[in-house]
Amino acid sequence: VVAGTNTGKAPQLASYYAHWEAKVFHAVCDLTLNSLRAVQTLTKRRDVERWRAESDFGPKKETSPSNPPPSPLFLIRVFLNAPDVVIQPSTRDQAKHLSALSGNIVACASRFTRWTHGTCVEAPTQLVGDDEPFSFTFHPDVAKCPDVVEAARALDAVCDAVVLGVAREVEKWDAHGELWRDDKDAAVARFCGEASSSGGPTCEAFEKVFARFAKRAEDLYDSSCVDRDVSFARVVFKSLGASLREECLAWVAAYAREMDRADAERVRSIRTDLKDKQLGVHVACNTLEDLKAVLAIIASVREGHAEMELAYLDIEERYRTRALYGVGASEHDEAEAASIRDVWAALRVEVETVDDGLGETREHFTEVTKKQVIRFQEECGEMLERLKTQGPGLPTVVLAEGAVLLEKFKAELEAKRARREDLLESERLFDLQRTSYPTLLEAEAEMERLCAIYAVYSAHEEAIHKHDAVLWSDLDLKKLHAVAKRFDEKLETMREDQSLSKKPVFELLEENLAAFADALPLFEALKSDALRPRHWQQLLRITSQPELEFDPATLTLGRLLAMETHKHFDPVMEMCVAAEKELKIEGDIAKFAVVWREQKFTLARYVKSGDVDRGFILRSVEETTVILEDMNLTLQSMMASRFVKPFTAGVEEWEG
Repeated sequence: VVAGTNTGKAPQLASYYAHWEAKVFHAVCDLTLNSLRAVQTLTKRRDVERWRAESDFGPKKETSPSNPPPSPLFLIRVFLNAPDVVIQPSTRDQAKHLSALSGNIVACASRFTRWTHGTCVEAPTQLVGDDEPFSFTFHPDVAKCPDVVEAARALDAVCDAVVLGVAREVEKWDAHGELWRDDKDAAVARFCGEASSSGGPTCEAFEKVFARFAKRAEDLYDSSCVDRDVSFARVVFKSLGASLREECLAWVAAYAREMDRADAERVRSIRTDLKDKQLGVHVACNTLEDLKAVLAIIASVREGHAEMELAYLDIEERYRTRALYGVGASEHDEAEAASIRDVWAALRVEVETVDDGLGETREHFTEVTKKQVIRFQEECGEMLERLKTQGPGLPTVVLAEGAVLLEKFKAELEAKRARREDLLESERLFDLQRTSYPTLLEAEAEMERLCAIYAVYSAHEEAIHKHDAVLWSDLDLKKLHAVAKRFDEKLETMREDQSLSKKPVFELLEENLAAFADALPLFEALKSDALRPRHWQQLLRITSQPELEFDPATLTLGRLLAMETHKHFDPVMEMCVAAEKELKIEGDIAKFAVVWREQKFTLARYVKSGDVDRGFILRSVEETTVILEDMNLTLQSMMASRFVKPFTAGVEEWEG
């Protein structure tokens, strides 16, 4: 009417159009802001944690039945999908959807299209880029409105706090992660291994484990039945609690299986033993060994009643314990375990009946046992006499032969000990007085002393002969010195024990070790570079060894020890000293050749009567004369030496 047009594009109304477009913008901003604040207000009204806090400290009427707590906006369920605790919806989905809440509210402003500039006509959709349509709406401007931005951030902060709070509530259950992550079989094996030294875990130990897991199962399930409210969200853990209860019960079952396996094996062992005793007690007693076997069974039943009673009571308690926790064994296994009490009672009656019928047989074999005891006493005396007169402790024994003889006596002594135990058992079964065997005890004491002495001898021989294969040229004499020192210290310790040091064989041991120690200086002398093949041949003659082909390069310590050089100490040492002297003579002769090879004579032309050439003459030879005189003195000294024999021809040649 004013502009005379209805196109909405009148230029004179441009400011009017702008005024109303601004009005629309403010209205859209208010709409968006009110929506954001309304959602935030809704989250506060549905904030169960906040409501409970206000109820704890606020008016009583707020916690009355007429004012129940608000219901949460959404539920989050938590359950176990081993090895992970699963959240539904997941934390990522929670963050995604809650963070999009404020954005979606602000995006509603895109429904309101802007007007073309200077008109009240909606701006047309434009194609930009790859023909993508673009609409001019109030959304970009509304999104930049400070109040809208602040309200959106406040709502985002509330949503982020909820996501973080839910994650924290779920993380608290990770403390129980070992229930579904740990290897049950490995844990049970460790539990049983720790108690293996005492025969395995006791019933009390198993019951403590069962009780711990059973209580934990109920505690976790009861705790999971209480939903956790995080602001306007509710987290439900009941499914997780049920799974953890099943895991706890699975642990109980794992320990129970091991307990049942051990108990079943124990029951089988006891029942087998009882069955063997039932059969063995009725064996015909035709020989002493048969009677002893029957009497041993009777004695074991009488003496083992208290132990057996404790055993079957413990087994019954272990089966009762497993049944109490719902992991009982099969009816057959329980019946087998429960029958031990009755089988044992029946066996006790049987052995008493059998014992009453063994009167005459017992008397007969009692006399047989007495005769065996007397005969064994004589055998022990005879063995002791042989040990003293023919044993390895004689002063005339060779230690190597004595070590072999000692082993024979040790075997005989072990047989005698076994026989003594057998006779003592017979005397116990026949209610006879226990017989002592002083001669056997004396033989044991003597053998103990001899074993101590020969143990040192054997160890010394082993310490030396482990180097037998070492080449003489590679031998480290320090190791042999260390062996000698170590065993000398052992001898010093043994000398403090008069029962050992007074033994003739101990003196032989001292001589043996001393001979080795005395041979070490010889070994050092034989390691000299002065020794030549002729000296090694001489060593073979000194030690009365066959003069076969001998190569010092292949000589080993074992062969040198076999020569027993310590028995020929003086001749061998004299040979080594001679080798050193001969080495000096050999070196001096070698020097003669070097001196004369390098000796030079200077010639000079001899001219007489002015220019008459008379040829050449030697210049002064005083130095050569001195060398020649010194050499003659050295050769004379060599010829006077008793060590010149290997070099006589060479010395005479230089003298000539």
